[in-house]
This record gives sequence, C-alpha cells and structure tokens, in this order.
Amino acid sequence: VLLGGLLWAGRIIEAPPVLWGLTILLASAVFFSLAHTTVVNHFPSAEPFAWHAFLERGFAGLLYGVIFMRQGLAVCTLAHAAYNMGLLFLPGNLL
Repeated sequence: VLLGGLLWAGRIIEAPPVLWGLTILLASAVFFSLAHTTVVNHFPSAEPFAWHAFLERGFAGLLYGVIFMRQGLAVCTLAHAAYNMGLLFLPGNLL
C-alpha cells in the first residue's frame, strides 16, 4: 500500500521517475523492515530491533518492492508467501 500510494503520488506531482522510484523504493524497504519489529508492530510475532535483522529484511523489502513495481501486488504477495513457507517447511540450514 505504501509503495503503490507513493508511486501514484509521484505521477501526480510529476517527479522524475528514476529518482522518485529509487527514493520511494528505499523508503518502503525501510518501513517493510521496521514493520517486522517491535518499533512499529506490537503483535507477539514481532522481533526486537537488531541491526543485522533490520538490514536483511530491508534487502528483502527492496526485492519485494522491485517485484511489486515490475510484476504487481499478486506476484509480490506470492513471493513473500513462498519465502514464509520455505522458512516453515525447509530444513533450517537451507535458508
């Protein structure tokens, strides 16, 4: 929702597409990572903030953002779901 809304806003204000796209991609990746921590998320499954985990999730947020921008929300959601299923069902050393 955040990335899609910012992309739409960029079209309205006629921002340079490459600069605006990179800026909002980075911003949404940071929020994606923070949304999985107790900084933003107060549900029991949220993790305490740690820099290494924040950077790993931020990188994942960048990848999901690129997938969203190129393929859309459905493919992005399926990619995230596939990763989550892999964490559940694959042996711990593979991921």
